[in-house]
Amino acid sequence: MQHSLKTEYNMKNVVSLFIVFLTFNSLILSQSIIGGDLSFRNLTAYTYEFKLTIISVDTIVGGTNPDVVINYGDGTTDTIPRTATISLPNFIKRDIYITTHTYQGYGIYNINIIGSNWISNIQNINNSANEPFQISQTFNINSIIGNNNSVELSGAFYDTAKVGQLYIYNPSAYDSDGDSLSYSIVPCLPSNYVYPIASSSFGIDSISGDLAWNKPVEIGYYAIAIKIDEWRNTFKIGSTIRQMIINVSYPSSININENTENLINIFPNPANISFEITTENEQIIKEIVIYTIEGRMLIQQTFSESKFKIETSQLPIGMYLIKVETKEKRMFQKLIISH
Repeated sequence: MQHSLKTEYNMKNVVSLFIVFLTFNSLILSQSIIGGDLSFRNLTAYTYEFKLTIISVDTIVGGTNPDVVINYGDGTTDTIPRTATISLPNFIKRDIYITTHTYQGYGIYNINIIGSNWISNIQNINNSANEPFQISQTFNINSIIGNNNSVELSGAFYDTAKVGQLYIYNPSAYDSDGDSLSYSIVPCLPSNYVYPIASSSFGIDSISGDLAWNKPVEIGYYAIAIKIDEWRNTFKIGSTIRQMIINVSYPSSININENTENLINIFPNPANISFEITTENEQIIKEIVIYTIEGRMLIQQTFSESKFKIETSQLPIGMYLIKVETKEKRMFQKLIISH
């Protein structure tokens, strides 16, 4: 369904709240973010309360991030002290920051949050420990539409899944205004982000908000972002982004060697015309599967040889995931095609 957004104001009156900066002290390297979101509620016509929630791993006694700096986009900034910290298991903590601000008129507010870096070793964010955590979302102040409050999300910021098993997640969104909601999966903001790999599909029901990962193929941490749009009388009036980590492990009932040594070789990589797959000690390959970086299976072939050559003329330029399975091991490696 196509939706249109009608506004009563001139583009001169569009106000942008462009960047909400989080400042961190010298202990930042001991903290890594695993999720977060921003919610707001309307207090009076132009006054809003903002609530920022950041979930992180923190091993520093006394914690970090005592305050955040907010640039409201109208020439003013505030330093907001941390309102609360909730300690969770495994050195995880929830930091909450609350502030209010009054704007001068109607407009669409584009909010962007830049925080400290993501947790290290995220499979679908290259060099994630050096990539900043960011959130981008919008809301609309408009007299025709009326006052608006963002959705509240009670779903977990951190969850677990199993290789080879269907995973379902729902952000559990609630809208106090009774607005209609629609859901979509969007990229996390690091430029090198790729969607998690799935043996079949990775997507979300736009009406129910059920995210289905069918099925994870490799262990590790994966970052995802879910966008919840609010609709009122066919007008899109705002959106909220939830970013979180899913920790994928092997099912306890499956005995799979988790040796992280590089036991397969793909050459050349990047590949132009063709590439060849070989295994350490010439292990016999039982199956090779090629996935797109979004998780769609392109090629699946079973055979019994120690070497396999693939022509790349039918594969577009981009990044792919190669699964190689032998009698004893299941191994994964990324491949770049560059014609």
